[in-house]
Amino acid sequence: MSLENLTLNFTPIATDLTQPVAIAQTGSDDRLFVVEQTGQIQILQNGQKLSQPFLDISSRVRNNGEQGLLGLAFSPDYANDGEFYVNYINRSGDTVIARYRRNATNSNLADASSEEIVLTIDQPNNLTNHKGGQLAFGRDGFLYIATGDGGGSGDPNNNAQNPNSLLGKILRIDVSGQTYTNPQSNPFVGSRDPNDQTRDEIWASGLRNPWRFSFDRLTGDLYIGDVGQGAREEINFQPANSPGGENYGWRLFEGTQEFNNPTDQTAGLTLPITEYPRTVGQSVTGGYVYRGASRAMQGIYIYGDFLTGAILGLQRNGSAAQTRLITNTDFNISTFGEDRAGNLYLADYNNGTIYRISTPIPDPPPDPEPNPDPNPEPNPEPNPQPNRIVGTARRDRLIGTVGDDILTGLGNSDRLLGKAGSDQLFGNGGGDTLQGDEGRDLLVGGGGSDRLIGGKGRDLFRFEQIAGRDRITDFQVNQDQIQLGSGVRFQDLDILQQRNGTLIRSGNFSLLLDRVRASTLDRKNFTT
Repeated sequence: MSLENLTLNFTPIATDLTQPVAIAQTGSDDRLFVVEQTGQIQILQNGQKLSQPFLDISSRVRNNGEQGLLGLAFSPDYANDGEFYVNYINRSGDTVIARYRRNATNSNLADASSEEIVLTIDQPNNLTNHKGGQLAFGRDGFLYIATGDGGGSGDPNNNAQNPNSLLGKILRIDVSGQTYTNPQSNPFVGSRDPNDQTRDEIWASGLRNPWRFSFDRLTGDLYIGDVGQGAREEINFQPANSPGGENYGWRLFEGTQEFNNPTDQTAGLTLPITEYPRTVGQSVTGGYVYRGASRAMQGIYIYGDFLTGAILGLQRNGSAAQTRLITNTDFNISTFGEDRAGNLYLADYNNGTIYRISTPIPDPPPDPEPNPDPNPEPNPEPNPQPNRIVGTARRDRLIGTVGDDILTGLGNSDRLLGKAGSDQLFGNGGGDTLQGDEGRDLLVGGGGSDRLIGGKGRDLFRFEQIAGRDRITDFQVNQDQIQLGSGVRFQDLDILQQRNGTLIRSGNFSLLLDRVRASTLDRKNFTT
């Protein structure tokens, strides 16, 4: 489905939150962590808010205007080192980037006494807006930090264009040591800035208030939502192979419109990939490129507006980009987030609710047997209208009937049992178990690390770049096939012999075939 036809559903999964401003996940489990501007971090587990906050630093935080606890990022090795980073405004009104560690005996609690100040950024006195807030680790393992221009109408101190100010920037630092260092590959380090005119921490400049940015988990591209002054709201873009150093134009430009540009400077500026006027919205909230199990949403950057509740989509095709207003809502959209499986969420700031974003109905499944079978096996006539069984956002056990079924899990770890007939099983998010049973079945694990059991008959298992580490327990070399999803080519696969079977790998995604020898596989075992 294209962006032009995309429609969305919003399912509430948690309420009773106070001023939610960020949603994060560890990358190693299915919990969601919700940052509250007041200074607490709450955990959502299986759709429920835990009774005790993960972290409470409200006594250290100034919560006024756009100040407060604003951002959260977990170490790429959080499962082992237990470290995470927060971005907050301290009681003096300055930005603090701090490291914390989880509790040694309870993974649902942080150790509030473990704070280590990594970086402090001076903010202008008596200005409460434009503090940025987003934190995220890139593929390179470095920590990226969004800072606003410090506040005041029109960036009165010209911080965003000042190379000696850390305000109005995206910063990139190495936090692998006790104190931070600046990566040697930063654009203004060493010989790239021989006169040392620019702060080494700066990765990109010319931003007014980059409240939310995100990396596309598949490509590594960077999308930045930058809140406008009074005319334009913009999304800025940086490709994954960029060496950094982009100047996104503020305060010379607001979007593509000149703002305060006395010399008509345009050289060296990177203008937004898309923008919208105040008739659509007045405070952009950057989102995420969808990489979950829904084919309808795949590859679409979903973002919104805090003040009007507009939900928009952006779809890139090479250097071109299509944008569309998808729907208007009543939400005050303060942030988007994604879980380990790639499902998207948004937070309504005023009513304290987290919503899961999905398409209204399960995606139409592809033809389960795209290639002619020279030796077809007898198969019962399919039902003219197969049974459709759709789970909830919690852990479900879905059981089909005798005949052709379409079973669709949603978020969480589900168990799907097709029974007899030619069934289509879609796990979607979470660590699911899919069992086709008898008949010619299609099994699609989706996001998460799933266990796939085809059962009797010629089965088709889909391998996609949105999966985690899936496992097929009963792959039959002479009758089952692996369907390669969008963007996966046979020639790019690594097929490796393991002690307990064969590992098929493409990039960061893998599929294990239990008790199958790699030497028995060739191209005929794969289809598109």
